[in-house]
Amino acid sequence: RRRKARALNRTKHSKTDGWTRVGSSHTSEVYQTFEQWHNDYTPHAYETADNLVEVKHLGHPVDRPRDIRARPFIIQWITPDRDAPKEFMDDPRPVFRVEYRCNGSCGDAPASDQDSENPSDLEHRDMPPAKESLKGKNGKKKYKKATCPQNVTLHVEVYSDDLSKAVVYQRNTHWET
Repeated sequence: RRRKARALNRTKHSKTDGWTRVGSSHTSEVYQTFEQWHNDYTPHAYETADNLVEVKHLGHPVDRPRDIRARPFIIQWITPDRDAPKEFMDDPRPVFRVEYRCNGSCGDAPASDQDSENPSDLEHRDMPPAKESLKGKNGKKKYKKATCPQNVTLHVEVYSDDLSKAVVYQRNTHWET
């Protein structure tokens, strides 16, 4: 017996919570968007609407088979007739979502330059390295993991009314995204 198909819960991307819609692109071109950004994001959650859609990754998987930053992907209905259920067309719902968080490499930019319109013209002040060296009890160097001071998060979502379009939302901002 097949379970009932369910879309993902809606995520409130309100401006009061710091969210901004930064754009959209065809799912097969999302990886190119990430290549344009100089900040590095780490995936924290992959969600797909069970019994409703499937994700097909194109190209060679290299070492990241599910990572949409690395290669093109498409999303297809897996309903019995391969069409969208009517309720998901009348009321578009997310059917695929990936959450990314900045890994802290943005720490190379001074905080006062975050609002600059042209990041390539920035004068960078000396900043501590992203990984700070620490000495452990045994004398070996340990490294403190870098964190993003602005706690920047991205959501890449695909909705039921257009499986070919990925929408990117960003919470908080920093100098390069």
